[in-house]
Amino acid sequence: MARPLDRFARLLDCDTEKKLQRQISRCALSAGFECWTYTVSLSASTRAPYVLSEEPRSGISDHLQLLCRSNEPMMAHCRQHATPLVWTAEPAIEGTDGTPPCRLLEDATGSGLQAIIGVPVHGLGCRWGVVVVATYHPLKRREVVSRLPQVQLLATYVHEAGHRYAAEMTRDDQIHLTVREIECLRWTSLGKTGWEISRLLSISERTVVFHLENASHKLGVFSRHQAVARAIALDLLQPSDPLTAPVLPGYNRDLAPG
Repeated sequence: MARPLDRFARLLDCDTEKKLQRQISRCALSAGFECWTYTVSLSASTRAPYVLSEEPRSGISDHLQLLCRSNEPMMAHCRQHATPLVWTAEPAIEGTDGTPPCRLLEDATGSGLQAIIGVPVHGLGCRWGVVVVATYHPLKRREVVSRLPQVQLLATYVHEAGHRYAAEMTRDDQIHLTVREIECLRWTSLGKTGWEISRLLSISERTVVFHLENASHKLGVFSRHQAVARAIALDLLQPSDPLTAPVLPGYNRDLAPG
């Protein structure tokens, strides 16, 4: 395993996207896969997911990119779990395989696709990500499964090396909330009304509404409660528990007019 590990470690030395593409292609080929795609969606971005694949792209790569952006059960699994999936043109023995059916992959067999491995990747500021490798060569399912540990290791290095390019692409698209907007959203998440928030922050209720409307606009939603949910999903606001919220004078008691 030393040689593959050394080869994978070189991914971390790639200082341009093109160099990274070439090195990933070498690593994927050494594992027995000619095609690959790395797709990642960052937490604080509203843009389409970042996608990197081999160059020049093949017909299979186009199918893989469609797959990674689809709502196929296979991709739903990769977005919500950490366990890898294997798909081959060879039918699985009934009851022994947990891979959900995938229409896009079945269609791709016409382009020569024979097998893929999809490895979910998480962390490093991403909401979800996946590294998919594929081959034109007809392989038995057991042969593909035997290559799974190497591909899982490759996916770890690809994500470590590649997430920074995704971050560069989406940096200008990140949502920035002001301190006051975050304060208003936080108190909204704790069930406070606009009037109560105005008393807590010593500002007018109209100013509270202004900040909440600004936050909603930035987050692309239409209500303050949708804004809270969206901000939490983007890691711009931490979920607040009324039982563990800091006790500040006048902040945690119920307020009443007058």
